[in-house]
Amino acid sequence: MDNFTKEDTVVLKSGSPEMTIVSIQDDKVECSWYDKKHGPQKEIFHKHMLKKYIPSSNITHGWGAF
Repeated sequence: MDNFTKEDTVVLKSGSPEMTIVSIQDDKVECSWYDKKHGPQKEIFHKHMLKKYIPSSNITHGWGAF
């Protein structure tokens, strides 16, 4: 299981937007995120539902495809 800390960026294992951890208490993690349609959002999830967000390494450096 991931070791989470406040301000980590996480996502639901089942898929979700990127969320920021606001607080952690026992096995419950409060997360916040911004939804374009509904504005700021907050929800509490069980730790086992989350994983740390790892940004895609699909970075281009302006060199074009070779």
